[in-house]
Amino acid sequence: MTPPRPVIGYLHDRCLVTDRLRTELEAIGEVRFVEPTPASLADVDILYLFAGFFFDRDLLETAPRLIATLEVGTAIHCDVDAATDLGIVVFHNPGANAQAVAEQTIGLTLALSNGIMGSDRRMRAGDFQLAARHTWGFQLRGRVMGLVGFGNVARRVGHIARDGLDMDVRVWCRRPEEAAAAGFEAVELDELLRTADVLSVHLALNPETRGLLDRRKLALLKPSAFFVLTARAEIVDLEAVTELLVKGELAGAAIDTWPNHAPDYSSQLFELDNVVLTEANAGLTDIAADNMADAVLEAVRSTLSGTMPQLATVANPAAWPPRPVRPANPR
Repeated sequence: MTPPRPVIGYLHDRCLVTDRLRTELEAIGEVRFVEPTPASLADVDILYLFAGFFFDRDLLETAPRLIATLEVGTAIHCDVDAATDLGIVVFHNPGANAQAVAEQTIGLTLALSNGIMGSDRRMRAGDFQLAARHTWGFQLRGRVMGLVGFGNVARRVGHIARDGLDMDVRVWCRRPEEAAAAGFEAVELDELLRTADVLSVHLALNPETRGLLDRRKLALLKPSAFFVLTARAEIVDLEAVTELLVKGELAGAAIDTWPNHAPDYSSQLFELDNVVLTEANAGLTDIAADNMADAVLEAVRSTLSGTMPQLATVANPAAWPPRPVRPANPR
């Protein structure tokens, strides 16, 4: 009997990071945009998750055919314990776009420290200010790069900052021995905040990290410090960051993400010249997109064949191997 064509659902167009990914997925099964509702999920076999949606146990239970969920990055947007109980394999891809995010982090740091955005705006406005003191840059060599977290991205940022820019890199993370083994100084979070010339956040969003950098902690930053955010915005009190900038108690900030992935255009951040704002694109480059596409394809093929993947990571090994795709319901 011919095996059924699985239904591969995706929650956002951004999930299909390359045209090649869509083409190759369509050769495997039916690729369909779905809403996070019971009716839309009723016949989905494999679900491609996206930031901004979280699948709790109740919602997972409304997808009777679901055998696997996919993520393009490190984050996981479903209840892993519930998925395991239901026999649903959870794939994610830590590291697939880590180099891209690290490069963007360094780029944002350079844009802040050298006043690149402000200089560009003045030049375009015909306001050329040759050697004016207020246009001088902030040299990074010998300054402290503070990393909050030490995962795939932070490790790369640390190496670029130390080996490429000759910065003093300090780290706060849950496993300080890993930072020390990589040759970086591990310190307590409050000390990191007090001493950092550049503070860069690299944590996954979870109940423990949500709101971690609150008003009290952010107030420990030096007035001369720069703040760089390429991790999820919900880790940080952005209102507190804004207040520090407005009061002149923070030298500048670069923000790549927003709560719930929705920019707040009423924020004063959009009015400040010492702020760089980007479009949540830190993890998207040509090579990163190919890496993510390859990992997703492998996860789909592994799910259907029962072979352990090499690129994608199984977040819940207890649910492996996946159960067979169920025959399609008669229509």
